[in-house]
Amino acid sequence: MSGIFSMEYLTGSILKKKDICPWDYSDAKLNYNGLIRFDYAPLWFLTGLFYEKVMQKSS
Repeated sequence: MSGIFSMEYLTGSILKKKDICPWDYSDAKLNYNGLIRFDYAPLWFLTGLFYEKVMQKSS
């Protein structure tokens, strides 16, 4: 989850500097700099668990 948040924030901040960021969470209640939403944390946590299982099965 923290890895997904980190990458979303990093890529969003780079894209925002170039004015080509496709997402803007500024209107959301739990946002940070309009780039990430903390209310998405459960979704990203479950997504991380899913991909961890997928990666374990493929190795």
